[in-house]
Amino acid sequence: MRCGGDTLLINCAIVGNHAEDGGGIICDSDTLLVNCTIGENTADYGGGVCCSGSSSPTLTNCILWGDTPQEIYVDSGSPVVTYCDVQGGTDEPWFGVGCIDADPLFADPNSGHYVLLAGSLCIDAGDNTAVPADVADLDGDGDTEERTPLDLEGIRRFVNDPNIDDTGVADPPDYPDIVDMGAYEFGVFGDLDGDCDVDLADLAQLLGSYGETAGMTYYDGDLDGDGGVDLADLAELLGVYGTTCE
Repeated sequence: MRCGGDTLLINCAIVGNHAEDGGGIICDSDTLLVNCTIGENTADYGGGVCCSGSSSPTLTNCILWGDTPQEIYVDSGSPVVTYCDVQGGTDEPWFGVGCIDADPLFADPNSGHYVLLAGSLCIDAGDNTAVPADVADLDGDGDTEERTPLDLEGIRRFVNDPNIDDTGVADPPDYPDIVDMGAYEFGVFGDLDGDCDVDLADLAQLLGSYGETAGMTYYDGDLDGDGGVDLADLAELLGVYGTTCE
C-alpha cells in the first residue's frame, strides 16, 4: 500500500502482502497510523513500513510483527513511533516512548486471527490521547467528537483487563481505561464469537471442537493455547462465563 498526501489509517490490519519496497506500507508523505496491525508482509526493504523521500510517518498504538526483512526501513525521513510493539526495534533511533519489543500473542496469525490472547503486553498499553475522533460515527450514536469507540471487528475500545498492568496513557475522566495496541481490542477472555459476552454461544463453539487434540485455535475453544480443546479449556470458559465488556 502506498500512502501519499495527508493519509490517516486507523484500525487497519495490513497482513500477508509482498512488494519490492514496503511490503505493508510505503510512505512518501506524513502518514498517520493509529491502532494498526502490520504483520507477515515481505519486501526487499521494509517488510512492514518503508519510509521514502522525506516522509515522516507517525505510528501510535500499532503492532508491527513478523514482517521481513525488517519492520521499518528508513530510506530517508524521520518516522515518529510511540506506544507501538515493534519486533526488533529497540536499537532503532525512532523507537520512542511507550514502545515495546514483545511477542504480541496473536490468537492464530496463520489463520488470519490477529486478536490478542490473554497476557499480551499489548493489552492496555496504548495512548488514549492519540485515538482520533469518530468522524464516521462508527457506533451510530450521533457523537462524532468522541474518540473512535470500536475496533476493526466492531468490538468496543477502551476495555480494561484487570489481569494486566496498565502501561499506556489514560485520558480521564471520559477515558480512564486504556486502549490496546493493534487493530483489535482484547475485550473479554473466553469471548469466542466476538460479541463482547461470554455466553451459551461461546460454550457451544467450544463444545463443537471438544476432544480435538491438534490444530485448534483460540476461536475453536483452545483457551490455554496447547493446540487441543479439552477439560482445561472448558474449565477456563466456565470460570469467566457470564462476563461482559459492557
